[in-house]
Amino acid sequence: MCSHPDIGEGPVVVKVLGDGEVLRYIEFKDFGWKRVEFEGNELDGVEVMTFEVSRTWNPKRMGVSEDWRDLGVAVAVP
Repeated sequence: MCSHPDIGEGPVVVKVLGDGEVLRYIEFKDFGWKRVEFEGNELDGVEVMTFEVSRTWNPKRMGVSEDWRDLGVAVAVP
């Protein structure tokens, strides 16, 4: 899920990497959740999974809240 307040001005891209290799490329153009599934033995042998976000935002600097953290996307594992 992506909550960037300026998502309408430009997409946020997330690369999902397994041991440094790009497994998925997801483009967010809205606030909704995106479903990313890995099937079968696709992750066999993968030791490190990384979520690389093209741009982050800071709610405090943008005047949205007092939250000072740099935020990217929310990740949920069911």
